[in-house]
Amino acid sequence: MAFGIGDGGGGPGAEHLERLKRMKNLAGLCPVEQRPVADFLAIWEKDKDRFATWDGEFYLERHQGTFTTQCKSKWYNRRMEIGLRELEWKAVLSGLVSGTEYPSGPLERIWKEVLLYQFHDILPGSSIKRVYKESLERYAFMLKETEKLISEHESNIIKNIDTSHSKNPYVIQNSLSWEREEWVQVENTWRKILVPAMGYVVMDGVSVDSFVSNQSIALVDKLENELLVIIFNDDGSIKSIFDKELHQEILSPVGMGNCVSIYEDDGDVWDFSLNYREKPPDTFVLISSETEIDGPKASITHFYKYQKSEMKQQVVLTEGSRCIDFITWINWQEPAKMIKTGFPLAIKADHAVCEIQFGSIKRATHSNTTWDMAKDEVPAQKWVDISSRHYGVALLNDSKYGYRVKDSTLELTLVRCVRYPGPLVDKGDSSREISAYTDLGEHNFTYSLYPHPGDYAEGGVVRAGYELNIPLAILPCSSGKGPLPSTFSYMLVESPSVIIETVKKAEGGSEIIVRLYEAAGESCHTALQLNFPVMKALLVNLMEEPIGEISVREGRVELDFNPFEILTIKLSVIR
Repeated sequence: MAFGIGDGGGGPGAEHLERLKRMKNLAGLCPVEQRPVADFLAIWEKDKDRFATWDGEFYLERHQGTFTTQCKSKWYNRRMEIGLRELEWKAVLSGLVSGTEYPSGPLERIWKEVLLYQFHDILPGSSIKRVYKESLERYAFMLKETEKLISEHESNIIKNIDTSHSKNPYVIQNSLSWEREEWVQVENTWRKILVPAMGYVVMDGVSVDSFVSNQSIALVDKLENELLVIIFNDDGSIKSIFDKELHQEILSPVGMGNCVSIYEDDGDVWDFSLNYREKPPDTFVLISSETEIDGPKASITHFYKYQKSEMKQQVVLTEGSRCIDFITWINWQEPAKMIKTGFPLAIKADHAVCEIQFGSIKRATHSNTTWDMAKDEVPAQKWVDISSRHYGVALLNDSKYGYRVKDSTLELTLVRCVRYPGPLVDKGDSSREISAYTDLGEHNFTYSLYPHPGDYAEGGVVRAGYELNIPLAILPCSSGKGPLPSTFSYMLVESPSVIIETVKKAEGGSEIIVRLYEAAGESCHTALQLNFPVMKALLVNLMEEPIGEISVREGRVELDFNPFEILTIKLSVIR
C-alpha cells in the first residue's frame, strides 16, 4: 500500500488529486490511499526493523537557484529568526528581574507569520512577484515590531542593573552562550570589552580613555593587522592573504580571491543553466578606492560599476581578529545575470563542512560520481568550511544560502536576477519587461572570510558564524542603583561545542525552556550553569513533554550529549 501525501512539488493540487483518484485501483500499480502522515508513520513503525538505513542527506539535484533567488526575502527571514530569538531571551530575563509579562500573544502571532513565509514557494523565491511585494512589506513591519518589543524588555532589564559607578553608563549585552572579547565603539572612542556569556557588562562612556595599538595598516593595495596581511590586485580582487601567526598562505597562486563575477543566467527562479560556467564571466570595473584607519579597524572601500549597476564594498580587518569582513552594497539593474564571489584556497581537502540547523554536514569537494557532480551548488546556513588537519578557512554570511564548493574553491552566490515566474508583460514595453525580474534594486549584506587553525571545530567556526549574525548590543542608559551587579552572566554552558540556541517561556506554563545542541559532532559531558534560583529541571522533548527529572545542584545541571544531539530543559524558577 502506498500513501499519497500532499502536493510535494509545488504543482497544481487539483491535478495531483485527479492522478490520485486514477491510481487508487489501476492495474499494474500498487493501490494508493490518501491518509494523514501520522497514519503512515504508525504503519511504518510496525516494520521499521526490516528497512535499510540511509546515512546522510537526501539531496535534491535540482532547484539550486532557490538557495539565492529573492535575496531580500531571505535577508528578512534571517533577521526575523534572529530577532525572535533575541525577543524570547530578553522577555524571559525581563520577567525574571522585574516580573514583566511574557509577550506570548505577539510572539505567537509573529512566529506564525514568519513560518507562513517559510512555506514553499515563498522563502525559496519561487512565487510570483506580487507575493514578494506584499510579504516584504509585512516583513519590514514585523521586524520593526519585534525590535520595539526587544527594546522595551531591554529597558526593563537595564533599570535593575547597578550603573551608579558610571557617569555616562552603557550596558553591553551578549546573548550568546560564551563570553566575548570584542572592540566596541562608544562616544566616538573604541574599547576592547569582555562580556560574559548570556549576560552583560556596564561600561562608562567617559571614564576610560580609548586605547588602540598601531598594528593595523590600510593602504590602497594592502590591509594588515598582527595576524593577517591582505594584498590587493589593481582591480580590487585579492592577490594574497598571508597568516603571519601560522606562516600560511591562504589563497591558491592560480586564482584571485573575492573576484566578484557576473554570469549569464537564462534560468528561472528554481534553476540556473547547468552549463552557465562555459561562458567566461564579466566582472565589475573598479572606479576608485578609499582607505581608512578607524580605531582598531583598518579598511579599504572599493567603488565599482557594471553597465547600469553599482557596487560599494568595504573590506575590513580588525585588530586581533582573523575575520576579513566584506560589507557590501549593490544597486543591481541588469536582468538575466547571477553574481558570485569566490576564494581559491591553498588547502587540499576532499570534503567541505556545511552548517545546517543544529549541526553540520560533510559534502564532497570533487565530482567523482554523478551524485557528487550534481551538487554543483549546495545550501548552508551561516558558514561553509574547508579544512586540512592543521588549517582551515570558512566563508561566513549574514543572509546568503547558496554555496559552490569544488576542488579547493569556496564560492558564495550573492544575487540572481531572473524573470520567470514574474508577471506576464508586453515584451514591447522594455521597462515593464525588466521590472518582472527578481532582485532588481538595492541590496545590503556582509560575508566574511575566516582563516583559522585546525578544523572547523577547533577553529571556532560555529561561534564565528553566530558572532557575525548576532553582534553585541550597545545600550545607553541612565545612572542608577539597581539590585543586579554591574557585570553578570545569567547562564552559560561549559563545553565549547554546545550552543544554547533558545531560551523562552514554556508553551503550557510559566516554566523556562532552554534548548541546547552539540555542534561539533562529538559526544560530550558538560554542565549548564544557571545563575538564578531554580527549583526543578526536567528533560523534555521538542514538544516540551517530560522525559525525566534531572538534578540541579547550586544552579548546575549536568548534561550528556551524543553527536549533534538536541536537548531541551524545562526549568521551574523560584520567583
